[in-house]
Amino acid sequence: MPNLRQFYLCLSLLFLGSCATDIDFKIPLNRFETPETQGDFPRGEAEVYFNDAVKITTAEVYENVVFGSSAATVDTEASMIDSGQYGVGFRMGLLSRLDFFLKDFSDSISGMGLKFQLYGSPQSAAERGFKLAVAGSYGLMDQEDGSLKIVKAGEERTYDTNININSFDVNLIPGFRVSEVLLVYMNLFYSEYETISTLTSNQFGDISIKGRVTSYGALTGIQIAKAPVSGSLKVEVGYGHTEWQNQIKLDSFVWGLAGGINW
Repeated sequence: MPNLRQFYLCLSLLFLGSCATDIDFKIPLNRFETPETQGDFPRGEAEVYFNDAVKITTAEVYENVVFGSSAATVDTEASMIDSGQYGVGFRMGLLSRLDFFLKDFSDSISGMGLKFQLYGSPQSAAERGFKLAVAGSYGLMDQEDGSLKIVKAGEERTYDTNININSFDVNLIPGFRVSEVLLVYMNLFYSEYETISTLTSNQFGDISIKGRVTSYGALTGIQIAKAPVSGSLKVEVGYGHTEWQNQIKLDSFVWGLAGGINW
């Protein structure tokens, strides 16, 4: 009997096969925003991120091959899993208490925003004490995710995928500077992502899937840096909650690392 099962398994691998293309994107769960602004123009910071994320798949096209015959299946049931991500960021002081920042994450949005420090001195002063800031950003993504070509009896069928995302994110960031080089902070965040996923075929009508993702959570972090010019290290851990259309929900343990330079 074991030999018979092995025979059927080998036969299945020889005659059955499949390939697929999907529409997916990632939601970053780390923020790497501290309660201190840079402290006037042109002070700034450039960083590289390695962070946690949630991968969301909104649609998938399968090509099932059974004994040489091809058939396409479209699956529009969304799914979410924990994932990893990397990115880059840049921030510049506009005023003593106002920063402008840019962020770009892999398989995700590119965003820009502002941070305003409500209480405490900026990073350039490196004064001990309580700090408080708020931040808000807008992000977007518009890209082709891939294509799948099926050829059967001389007939070609092509599926192309595209995703468009618009998002906003808000942060409340309290913290305390312990010393000239050490800052401890929290980040309470909330974000929304409006998505449109499109499947285009050369034979069938387009399929458009609209959805909304909400994400919120709490992060605790430390920053090690010395003003005015130095390397910078940030470590964050925390909790994130992500929902797709109020139907699929995922709770995540979050951690991330950022390294960069201040000037």
